[in-house]
Amino acid sequence: MKYRLYLLTILTTLLATATLSAAEPTREIHNLNDGWHFFPLEATDGDNADHVQIPHSWQCELGSYGRGMTDANYTKELEIPKEREGKRLFLRFGAVQSVADLFVNGSYVGSHKGGFTAFTMEITDKVRYGAKNYIRVVVSNARRNDIFPLSSD
Repeated sequence: MKYRLYLLTILTTLLATATLSAAEPTREIHNLNDGWHFFPLEATDGDNADHVQIPHSWQCELGSYGRGMTDANYTKELEIPKEREGKRLFLRFGAVQSVADLFVNGSYVGSHKGGFTAFTMEITDKVRYGAKNYIRVVVSNARRNDIFPLSSD
């Protein structure tokens, strides 16, 4: 079943590994924009997910704006090398319209409200080193009076 795509923008997602050692570079940045799976929130799994690259907007295929589907999942598998253990790991999002809940390996990391603002969340204590990790971003684009800008439509 083909579902409609509506507004979501994840501009840039990066995995940054920060180390506290002065002898090594203080930050590595890895672009994670490729290889995401997108599917409606009400779907129980991503078996029929669209494969997308971000930035992604679920309104693009419609040719006009609408809010018919307001909640969706973005998922990605990510292997974190064993060598990164002991370093702090962060996911940085350029923007998500308009509420994002982040989960790593099924554990809740945090929530961000604000459609046009970048945010970063630390995932260090949620990852498994030397193994695949499951990243899930649950996005809501429902109308809300408590998130700016109120007149973005």
